[in-house]
Amino acid sequence: GGGGGGRGSKPLEAKWKLFVGRSPLCEGCGGGQGSGSKVWKCGPCVRAVEDAYMRSMERQEAEFQKKQEESLGRGVESLRLVDDVERGRREIQRLQAALGESESLRAAAEAETKQLASRIEGLNEQRERMLEVQDQILNDNSELHASAQTANEELERAGYVSRDIEHANEVVRRENQTLQDRISGLLETVGSLRDELRESFKASADGREQLSAERREWQATVATLQQENEDLRRRLAWLERVKRDYGEEG
Repeated sequence: GGGGGGRGSKPLEAKWKLFVGRSPLCEGCGGGQGSGSKVWKCGPCVRAVEDAYMRSMERQEAEFQKKQEESLGRGVESLRLVDDVERGRREIQRLQAALGESESLRAAAEAETKQLASRIEGLNEQRERMLEVQDQILNDNSELHASAQTANEELERAGYVSRDIEHANEVVRRENQTLQDRISGLLETVGSLRDELRESFKASADGREQLSAERREWQATVATLQQENEDLRRRLAWLERVKRDYGEEG
C-alpha cells in the first residue's frame, strides 16, 4: 500500500509543492531513517497533503471570489464614475450656459453702470449749475437789498430836502410878498414924490434941480429893488428846479 500510495501521490505532491512548504507535514514512513529525503508512502500522509491542498484551493477560491467581488465592485464604481462624469459634463454645460448668461448679464450691468454714471455726471453738472444760479440769486438779492436800503435812505433824505425846499419856498414867498409890499409902498411914495416934485418944479428952478436929484435917487432905489426882486426870482426858480429834480429821482 505504501508503494502504490507513493506512486499515486506523486502528481499531488508535485502540485502541493507549488503551494505548501514541507515543514508543517510529516516526513512520511521511514523518512527519518533514510537519507532524510521527503517521501509520501502512507495514507495518512497522503490525506494530510490532500487536506492541505484542499484548504489551499479553498483559500484560492475565496481569494478569487474576493477578487471577483472587488472587480465587480470596481465595475460598479466605474459605472458610477461614468455617471458622475456624465453628470459632471452636464453640470459643466449648465455652468457654461450660466456663464454665458452671466457674461450677458455682466455686459448689461456694465452698460447700465455706464448709463448710471452718465446720469450721475449729468445730475452733478445740473447741481453745479443750480448752485451757481443760487449764488447769483443770493448776490442779486444782496445787491437789491443794498439798493433798496440806499433808495430808502435817498427817499428819507429827499423828504428832508423836500421839507427844506418847502420851508425855503415859504420863506421866499414871504420875502417876495414883503418885497412886493415894499415896492408898492415905494411906488406910492414915488407917486407922491412925483406930485410933490411937479409942484416944486412949477414953483422954482431950484425945485427942478431937487426934483432931478430926488428922481435919480428914486431911480437908484427902484433899480436896487428890481435887482433884489430879480435875485429873489432866481433863487425861487433854483429852489423849484431842485425840488423838481428830487421829485423825479424819488
